[in-house]
Amino acid sequence: MVGPTCQFAPLDVPAAVDAFLGYWKPNAVILLEGELWPNLIMAASESKGSVNLKEGAESTDHHGVDEVIEVECFKKEKEKKTQSKGGLFFHDVLVWITLALINARISERSFQRWSMPAILPLITLMLSKFSLIVPLSMAEAIHFQLLQASPFIVSVSADLKYSVGECATSSAALTGVDDLRIQLMHRSAWIASSIHKGEDEVMLRVHRTLAQIFPTILTIIVPRHPGHGLELALALKKRGLNIAVRSDGSKLTSATNIYVIDTLGELKLFYGMMPIAVIGGSFLPSLAGHNVSEAAAAACAVLTGPHIGHFVPMVSAMQRVNPLSILQVSGELELIETLRDLLSNQINLEARQSAAKEAFLELSSGTVAYVWELLNLFIIREALFEGWCKEPNQAETKLLARKAVVYSSG
Repeated sequence: MVGPTCQFAPLDVPAAVDAFLGYWKPNAVILLEGELWPNLIMAASESKGSVNLKEGAESTDHHGVDEVIEVECFKKEKEKKTQSKGGLFFHDVLVWITLALINARISERSFQRWSMPAILPLITLMLSKFSLIVPLSMAEAIHFQLLQASPFIVSVSADLKYSVGECATSSAALTGVDDLRIQLMHRSAWIASSIHKGEDEVMLRVHRTLAQIFPTILTIIVPRHPGHGLELALALKKRGLNIAVRSDGSKLTSATNIYVIDTLGELKLFYGMMPIAVIGGSFLPSLAGHNVSEAAAAACAVLTGPHIGHFVPMVSAMQRVNPLSILQVSGELELIETLRDLLSNQINLEARQSAAKEAFLELSSGTVAYVWELLNLFIIREALFEGWCKEPNQAETKLLARKAVVYSSG
């Protein structure tokens, strides 16, 4: 099976969008979260893709073509039927590009702005082009319907961010991890992930306060943007701290105070080794939180700050499953006190670790399967039916699914 192709999305200007759709010729465009791009949505809704099938099976072979026969479909779409020298038939079926918005979210601020009389008609027009909208909470679903999305295409699902799965770890990625494991055998440790500029100062003050209680404590800081890692490490070194940096292969020793992880794709690896995870993007009013489910999946005790924005539904859902699963602290002082307690009280630590894992397992169960069923029902089958004279078989459905373009902000 051919794997997915990763491609940068075009700028949302008509010429770029038309060229993108014309080159890739998708049968479906699936947008994630808040990726509502007006020119893309309107162009896709007015465009057609194509499916090439051989006797109902997948085919891209057009060698030895003798003639082209046009056949009227029951939906008045035209199917080009090409006969090869070998007597096999190939079908080039023109199909409308269908659109879906999954893991859909809209902030309160965006909802208020989009509800303004001058903007609402454009938002309503865009939403009318979708065949499926899957909000990540009932509150989000209500917002989309108040923006005049059809209730018949809105179906709530759990957050797809719960579907973190397992990632294979390369031998290169494991370089230096043995050093960390050795250090963790003898030292208290915690990880602060997705840390933005400004939050690093908060985490530094927390580290220094904890170091007065736990002199050998190791703090791991994962900047939200890896490019900030070396700058952060240099600033910390100037303050007299012993720093190791993941990207330059620095070796951890018993003297290392802070380990800066400035690489991509390794966060789950480090979550799996740490007892406590503090999720950043939540300690400054200008921020709106980050995904807490990855740390919960790794059975960390999970803490987050007061400003969690889009992640309120996720945190609330996990707390409903088990109140100990996610602790949302009010700020720096409560974070220090909570970390002090967890680092010195094994019973409390294990209770929060097991609660986080329990909540994750309950909420993640069946999420991907449910969203896939919605996509199959509202997007894949609908796209194929637009230009197809019969019910699609399994091979046809899989082919169409592989010709979908998925837009994500990453």
